[in-house]
This record gives sequence, structure tokens and C-alpha cells, in this order.
Amino acid sequence: MHGRREAAGTVHPVPAQRFASLGRWVYRRRRLVVGLWLAAVIGLVPLAPRLQGVLASGGFVAQDSEAVQAGNMLYRWLPQRPRSELIVVAPDGDVADLRRTIAPLARFPHVVLPPGGPRIVRSRRGPAAYAAFPLDVDPDTARAYVERFRAALRPPPGFAVDVTGPPAVFEDIQLATSADLRRAESIGIPAALLVLALAFGTAVAAAIPLVVGGVAVLATLGLLWMLAHQVPLSIFVLNIATMLGLGVGVDYALLAVSRFREELGAGHDVEQSVVRTVETAGRAIAFSGLAVLIGLSGMWAFGLRVLSSIAAGGTLVVAVSAFAAVTLLPAILGMLGPRVERAPLLRRRRGRDRSGSSRGWERLARAVMARPWTFIVATLVVVGVLAAPVVSATINVARADVLPPRFGSRQGEQILDREFSQAALNPITVAVKPGTDLPPLVRRLAAVPGVARVARVQRGPRGSAIDLVLAVSPFTDAGRQVVDRIRALPGHGPRFLVTGETAGELDFLAQIEGRAPWAAAFVVLASYLVLALAFRSLLLPLKAIVMNSLSIAGAFGVLVWVFQDGHLDGVLGLTRLGYIESTMPVVIVCTLFGVSMDYEVFMLSRIAEAYRGGASNRDAVVTGLVATGRIITSAASILVVVGLSFTTADVVIVKELGLGLAIAIGLDATLIRSLLVPATMRVLGDWNWWPSGRRARLARDRLGVDPARRLL
Repeated sequence: MHGRREAAGTVHPVPAQRFASLGRWVYRRRRLVVGLWLAAVIGLVPLAPRLQGVLASGGFVAQDSEAVQAGNMLYRWLPQRPRSELIVVAPDGDVADLRRTIAPLARFPHVVLPPGGPRIVRSRRGPAAYAAFPLDVDPDTARAYVERFRAALRPPPGFAVDVTGPPAVFEDIQLATSADLRRAESIGIPAALLVLALAFGTAVAAAIPLVVGGVAVLATLGLLWMLAHQVPLSIFVLNIATMLGLGVGVDYALLAVSRFREELGAGHDVEQSVVRTVETAGRAIAFSGLAVLIGLSGMWAFGLRVLSSIAAGGTLVVAVSAFAAVTLLPAILGMLGPRVERAPLLRRRRGRDRSGSSRGWERLARAVMARPWTFIVATLVVVGVLAAPVVSATINVARADVLPPRFGSRQGEQILDREFSQAALNPITVAVKPGTDLPPLVRRLAAVPGVARVARVQRGPRGSAIDLVLAVSPFTDAGRQVVDRIRALPGHGPRFLVTGETAGELDFLAQIEGRAPWAAAFVVLASYLVLALAFRSLLLPLKAIVMNSLSIAGAFGVLVWVFQDGHLDGVLGLTRLGYIESTMPVVIVCTLFGVSMDYEVFMLSRIAEAYRGGASNRDAVVTGLVATGRIITSAASILVVVGLSFTTADVVIVKELGLGLAIAIGLDATLIRSLLVPATMRVLGDWNWWPSGRRARLARDRLGVDPARRLL
């Protein structure tokens, strides 16, 4: 073991013998391993298509917040009070036609109408009109009735109506997300196959990573179906599981297949090649999977269903992908053996391709070593330009505008925004506890700046409700400031609580802001400790965290420029949002922090191996960049094309996620990993390895033993 050079991605603190034993066990029982995986897939694959049916929409609610607690109190105190609402909007506003259209809805399940039936409201600004239908079920439950509600409408010929409201928006997001996923898969999978074909040059070698990645995704979706019966999961779990499964799963398989082919090319038999692959690449995959899991686990800290669902889907698919890469993949390679080189796709010989690629990376490495400060400054300037829009970022909660204009729920919301007062449709509600003197409280509430009027007071034996119409839009910072003013009144907490959609959005954003520092601290500290253990350096982990932060800042700046400021609208098929959806920074930071750590580990492992083997810091950096440049570029290319395939989505949140990950990973694998990391390591010199530094290498030269290996 000690006399052999180790591959890129080797991580010393994990004993290699354990992975060698695993590789030997998998090879000798390869048919059993493949059979067990086949049985698991047969059992789980039928569940995967059923996952969408058990996922919940939304998840953009802080479940333990004041707004939710107050809403639940009102539902208990005033059972007749509606819990959600569907709204039928008529753009041309003909009252008689609208009345005929909605007539069948008077007896629709869960509709709670006043004695006179639904009230039709006409716009004073234009020809539009609407009729609201209160429901006695929550928005998630009401979503199941949206399509039946729409089908029950009977509009006269030529009379157009739209159905909107939170349940309709959630249902349309559900439908659009499912279509987005199919479209992204139809683009991302062939694109990933093309990258693999260019990387490997043979059809068999290129197909194996996609097969393993596909197995991981399908198995994960089946497992998520079972998990969704135990805990509620958001619809967005589908996108993250597929995106990460195809990206990370294929990346892991690419690393392992590359290593296996190298071992065969070195003259080893199939068993030796499998064992060596698991011993080296398998070890790197296990460590990289741990790094991704650490990053994704940061989303659990927020206590929000949408983020917890994404964390659940991401951690599960990464764990399954890593497990498949160290068990199923070696078993398949053991069964194929030299046949992995069959069906060549490229005429050039593999050895010539690799030598040409190595020479290119070596020229780049030598250029960076010769002028490190030039590359540092140039790279930081580019990243700074990309990140500059971050200073003007506006974070907001997703609404109907994340859907494309063709969806009826968004069209209806646009009409309501333009022709009516959203403040009247979305009042702030004060839940008043028993024993409180109502008239003085009503007067104080009416006098709060930003409150236009008291719309309704409902009294009950166990509590009361006061509905307040705002003088400003309820979905803006000005509307949320009114909630803050109400909560600042004497008696808030012991006597009354505040709820409503505006209060719910305020609590949601406050929970993200309040818990973000704790989540960031956990991810950074855990990543630092793992890297410090891996490389026995206190400075390298710190530098890695800074490098990752630069990639994230650059990607986030581009998202602000595109989605908030409205650039590239025609290219991406969207309209200017004016904000960044509130969960996207969290998802991108947590996901990228783990994924980009893969590339950090692959490169630094090889550099550390060369340095501790006696090379100078400069030569070690060159060796590491040359050895890992091609594999990192290929792996990142797969994640980039998978991410870009999701920019074809209809739901803006999915577009943001796909583009953000694609830009961040592309930036990380090119400017950051290929230029800035080696340049900064050249400048830091032996300080990279502090506190062990060159002392460990000199001790090895003097004693004939590497002291660091005694830690293994």
C-alpha cells in the first residue's frame, strides 16, 4: 500500500484496507450484489411514479410561528370561519354571465357561502369582476378539489374565467413541476450521455454512469414515497432528488469507471482493478458523499417544510448514489471486465487523448505557478463583477408569479392585482383571546398607521377575530411593517395574536433570517473539521471555505441579475420577478457547499499526496491540477448540463435552482478550482500545510517513516 501512488480523490484518514476489503467482497459476490440491487429496484420502481400523488404543495409556512398558531386558534374558536378560498375571476366583468358560470358551485363540497350566495364584485378600474368562494378546509386539502371546481364552472360561449387563490396556485405549481421534471429529464439525460461519451470514448463506459445514476434516482423516489406517508414532503423534493441524483450519482460513477479503466490499462486483472477502484475512488466517493450530506443537512436547521423536504430528498439520493457507487458499480464492472471498452465512439486512441489533455493542464498549471498574483487578481475581478448585484438583492416569498402567464391561477392573480384591492382580499386578522375588552382594542387597531379600516369583528364564546384592511399592499415590506406595528401594541401575546397571509409571510422570512446564521455555522464548522481531519492542515480547510463562498456569491449575483432585475427574460422565457425567492439562497448555499467540496477533495488529495511524497509545494500543486483537471471538468460538466436542463422549467423556482447550481458549479470548476485555488496555494507555499507543513516530510526523510501515516 505505502509503495503505491494513490489516485486523485484519495483521503488518508479513512483506512484504505477497509475499502479494499469491500472491493474484494463485492467482486467475489458480484452476481449476488447485482441481484440484490435488481430486487430492490423492482420493489421500489413501481412506487416512484406514485410519489407525486402523496406530496404536498407549498411548504412556505413557518409551522410553529405566531401566524399559524393564531390561525389554528381561530379555527377552533370560530368553526364557521373559512380556512382557504378559491376565486373565480372574469376579465370582461359581465355580471350576468359570471353569475351563470358560478351557479353550479353553490353546492360544491366544502364551499361555505353566506345566505345570499356568492357576492360578485366589479372593478372600479376596468371591466373585470370576481366571486370568492370560502372553503372550510386548509389550502393543502383544498388543492385536491381545484380541478373539480374548475370543471364545475359553466361559462357561456366566449366568456372566459380564471380560477385563482392559494389552492389553485398550489395545484398549478404541482402540475407545472411534474411537466418540468419530464422536460428536464428529456434534455439532461441525453446531454449527460454526450458528456460521458466525450469523456470515455466508448458506449459501454459512457452508459454505466447513467445506469447507476438512474438506479439511484428511481430507488430514491420509491424510498421517498414511503417517507412521504410518515412526514409531509413538499412537491419540490422531486426536482432536487432528480437533479442531484443525475448529477452527483453520475459524477461518482464517472470517477469510479475512470479509475477502473486506468487499472485495467496498467495491466491488472479484473479483480485487482475492482479492488483498487473501491480502495481509491470508492474512498473518495464516500468522503465526498459525506461532504454533500453535511452541506444539505444545513437546511434542517430552518424548520420549514419546503427546506426540510429538499434536505430529505437530497440527503437520501446522495446516500443512495454513494452506496450504489461502492457496491453496485464495482459489481457491474467486475462482470464486464475488459468489455467496458467495447463499442468505441471516438476514433482517437484513449492514451493519445489523455496525454494531450494532460499536456494542456500542465501548461495551464505552469502558467498559474509562474504568475499567481495575475491569476488571483483577474479571477477575483471576474467573480466580483458576477457577485456585484447581490448588494441590491430583494428576498420575498413565492406567489403566483412564479408560474408562467398561461396558467389560469396566475392570470387571475394578475387581474386581481391590477383591477382590485389585494388588501381587501387579504386582510390582517387579529385573534383576540377570551376576557379581552374588544372596543378599546378595535379602536387601537384602527389607529395603527397603515390600517385603512376595520372590516369585520367576529365574536365567539372562546375568542374573537378582528379583520383589518390595509392601506398598502399586503405583499410588500410596507404591509409587513404594519404587522410589526400591531404586534408592538400593548397586550400582544397575552391578549391577542396576529395572523393572515401577510403575517405568515413575515414569520416565514423572519424564521429564515433568524436561523440562517446557525445553519451556516454548522455547515462551515462541520466542513472545516472534516477537511482538517482529511488533510491535517488548519489553513487549507479555511481556504476551501473561502473558495466555496466565492462560487456561491458569483452564482447568487447572476440570479439577482437575471430573475430580480429581469435580464435574459426572452432567453429563459420568464417575466421580471423583482425579487429572489426566499428559499433559493439557502438551497443553493447548502447544496453547492457540499457538491463543490467534492472537487476540493479530489484536487487537494492529490496535491497532499505529492507534497508528502517529497515534492515541493509548487510541484505538488502542478501534479494535483494535472491529475484532477480532466476528471473535475468532466464531472462538473455533467452537473452543469443537468442544472441547465432545469432552466427549461415553467416554475420560476425550479429555473432559479437549475441556473444557480449550473453557474455556481461551472464557476467553481473553472475559475475557482482551476485558477484561483492553485494560485493561492502557490502564494501560501508551505503555509498551506501548517501546522504539520514540511516538518512531516523532513521527518519522513530522516526516519524513513511518514509520521502522519501513524495516525491511520
